[in-house]
Amino acid sequence: MTSAHPHRQEEDFPVAVIGASTGGPPLIQQILEGLPKNPHACVLIAQHMPPHFTAQMSERLARLMPFPVRQARNGERLASGTVLIAPGDQCMEIARDQSGEPIVRVSAACQTSKEATPSIDSLMQSAAKILGKCVTGFILSGMGKDGALGMQFIRRLGHHTYAQDPSTCVVDSMVQYAIGCDGVDAVIRPEQIATIISRLT
Repeated sequence: MTSAHPHRQEEDFPVAVIGASTGGPPLIQQILEGLPKNPHACVLIAQHMPPHFTAQMSERLARLMPFPVRQARNGERLASGTVLIAPGDQCMEIARDQSGEPIVRVSAACQTSKEATPSIDSLMQSAAKILGKCVTGFILSGMGKDGALGMQFIRRLGHHTYAQDPSTCVVDSMVQYAIGCDGVDAVIRPEQIATIISRLT
């Protein structure tokens, strides 16, 4: 018997997955400020920060932006024009509910990575698995290796990935690891990121 709600391979809107650590918050604000008032994409962000700081960042950005920005809630569905930020002490991953709709899973344990919390690798890998080729990956300034495997995974599935120009990073190790493992299609200046997200289809 055919399911009334078959799992869809791709969504009707693009999804930009952004990973950042040290130096990320001001750049994330710059990126969101560069988006149109009604962005087509859904933006998912994993920023290495303690939980009270990710909550504060989400609230501040929500006041500044003309589109919804919030800390992700477990079980919520993805929507175009919405920015979801992973809680600082938990992992945000993408799954499907019983009807086949993509949803956010927020939990203390990551399925695919223990590199950091929130895990950029886990968010990127789960998004690419569930959402198909509508996913585009972005790795920004930060310390450590988190995000390199996620970017590599997205790229190996044939999706696009972009890294912040290392010369513009506060700390460039996350970007350099992603480049070193062949996880990056293109290295771009920070001011280009919002334009690329705006043009995603």
